[in-house]
Amino acid sequence: FSSKFLFLKTELAHWLYLILAFSFVIKLGERNRNIQLKIIFNRISYLKIRSIENGILILPFTVYLIYEIQFIAALFIFSSSILFVFFNLDRTFSNVIPTPFKKIPFENIVGFRKTVLPIGIVYFVLFKAIQVDNYNLGVVSLGSLFLICMSYYIKPEQPYFVWIFTDNAIQFMKRKVLNAIICASIISIPGLLLICAFFTSYIVITLAVCIVGLVYLMSIIFAKYSAYPKEMSIPQGFLYALSLWFPPLLLLVIPIFYKKSKQKLEPILEW
Repeated sequence: FSSKFLFLKTELAHWLYLILAFSFVIKLGERNRNIQLKIIFNRISYLKIRSIENGILILPFTVYLIYEIQFIAALFIFSSSILFVFFNLDRTFSNVIPTPFKKIPFENIVGFRKTVLPIGIVYFVLFKAIQVDNYNLGVVSLGSLFLICMSYYIKPEQPYFVWIFTDNAIQFMKRKVLNAIICASIISIPGLLLICAFFTSYIVITLAVCIVGLVYLMSIIFAKYSAYPKEMSIPQGFLYALSLWFPPLLLLVIPIFYKKSKQKLEPILEW
């Protein structure tokens, strides 16, 4: 359904498809990862494994491009994925990608460097939304930036990176939420200003989307630490997913996760 929506809204959908598909293929072609595979398997087995990997990833994109009668794009994307089997990419440059966050804790610095390409794609779609005067596509792009920022807080860090703070549990969570809001604002404000400038009649809705995005960002932090130092359990994950589907449920979920987070963090911070 998302693909159909994309192809209905912009003539550049097949290019966006190519960029998205190749972002997956490039990740599988990372040099360090493939050195390990070459050590374990002989060359024939290695090439078979890499071909199957790339083929599985690229198949959904190829099938949908054929459905949209984009035969040349489908042929290009599939053949290119096979060619990528023979090339390994050195991604060490990602360690020096500059970030706008200075000394703000690691989640946003690491997350930003891992999601530079998705953020770039989102802003490209946002520019196209402005170009074709499509507010819905623009505001969805803006909301996607907050989803990307939320992904930075899914995995729990080692307890040492909590213990080093001299804060109590409440102060620690305030610090985390404030830093998350600052970093998410840095990433999303350019998009917010562009949409407000070109869709002036929808400013209230746009600001509401940003506020909801920040509330969701706060909620994922509380959800993360409610199970700390472990990852969220299935019941917790289900409850949080339900609140994403039905936002008013956040009024109940956030206090629950906040209380649990406080209980989980206090023994570590006070040790």
